[in-house]
Amino acid sequence: MKNSIFTKSEVESLYYIKDRNNEIRWIFPISLIRPTFLNLYNSNTLKGFIYKILLKFIFKLKLQNKFVSGVMHEDLEERYKNLLTKLNCTNYSIFTGTPGENRKIVIEANNGMETKYFIKIPTTDSSVKLIQMEKINLDSLNILKFNCFEVPKVALSDGELIAISNIKPKRGVSNKDFSSVHFNA
Repeated sequence: MKNSIFTKSEVESLYYIKDRNNEIRWIFPISLIRPTFLNLYNSNTLKGFIYKILLKFIFKLKLQNKFVSGVMHEDLEERYKNLLTKLNCTNYSIFTGTPGENRKIVIEANNGMETKYFIKIPTTDSSVKLIQMEKINLDSLNILKFNCFEVPKVALSDGELIAISNIKPKRGVSNKDFSSVHFNA
């Protein structure tokens, strides 16, 4: 498996953000006007929630260049540019994946304002199998008609990578208690 989805180029300037281990975690074009990459971020903790709010505020003030880890000059491979075109998306952000044998790169595909799809790209043989199984499971679940919840749809798949629809509501509610919604689901 290839570990890069970029080709060396001076075509596009991208911001990147490193994690506390000094590894690049998020990559996004300088032209991104909303922090749509936050749809790839788990903000279940107070610290995570504050971080998410802070980044949204930074983008509103157009100060993201002051808070990123750096700039890189590379270009998305043609294969992935074509996927964005097929999905009718104009922009993207990238999560480099959690290290380990199941690592996947995830491209968040958006129209500049709203996340439309997540493209999962395997980086290991193990993650290829997981993505293939995810496609089978999503296709099977989408045959059923659920009243209580929505299942992401497979928009594209080539036997290795998968693009699934974003089903996250614009205004989600976090609930830690078991409720009738959970029971019905």
